[in-house]
Amino acid sequence: PVIVTAPNGNGQVIISQTQNYGSGDNLYSYSASLLQWGLHFLSMRDAVREGDIVRNNINLKLCIPFFYSQNENSHYAVQCIDYILKTECLLSEKLAMRARCGSFVNPHGGKGHNKTCDMQQENMILVTKDVIGGLRGMRSEKAVRRSSRAAPVVGELCKHYSKMLEVHLEETRYSKKRKDRTNDVMLLLDDMNQNKIFSVLRNRSIPSLNSFCDGLNIFKQINKPMFGGYLRSWVQRLKRCIPRQN
Repeated sequence: PVIVTAPNGNGQVIISQTQNYGSGDNLYSYSASLLQWGLHFLSMRDAVREGDIVRNNINLKLCIPFFYSQNENSHYAVQCIDYILKTECLLSEKLAMRARCGSFVNPHGGKGHNKTCDMQQENMILVTKDVIGGLRGMRSEKAVRRSSRAAPVVGELCKHYSKMLEVHLEETRYSKKRKDRTNDVMLLLDDMNQNKIFSVLRNRSIPSLNSFCDGLNIFKQINKPMFGGYLRSWVQRLKRCIPRQN
């Protein structure tokens, strides 16, 4: 079965489930599952950029079975459960709102330019490590403390100095300018229309897609009673502040 989720006006999730076809159509199953998770990741990115505290919780709830299916001891699944438990159940309304809004930061201002606090913190740590590395043989405890406090200012000065001198950063595979993909997208759409990937054709079996279909359709893999027990167990542990053992 393919499960499609969409938030309504009240922030709740509407789940619709298609008929469970026994036709063995691997191409349809693969395409539908891939589209489902692709839309989910796009929704996560858009919710973060917009700072949408309602959609963020919905996306985290959908991430729990995803992480659980990859590894039953996944630390990321526990973090999602802990965040949802605190912001929706344990904390007061004021503290829960502060926790939700504090998950995002907008360092440069403007609409749709939010980022997660974790990402901003990682970027600041990278700049701090670069400044500390420049101390070389003068790396005393006092010097490290001073350079750590000055790291954000030093980073901004270097950035503006490079901009004034028109010094361009060395291109990597992450910083290269993206090429126009219009022709590639049109060719892909034509191929999708010809193969009718979103139409169920009975007995259309592609053996090479069997493993991919099983990996994408996590709701089919998960044992529901075991997953329910997993959630209840972690909820009780987190309510009693029992930490996760690595």
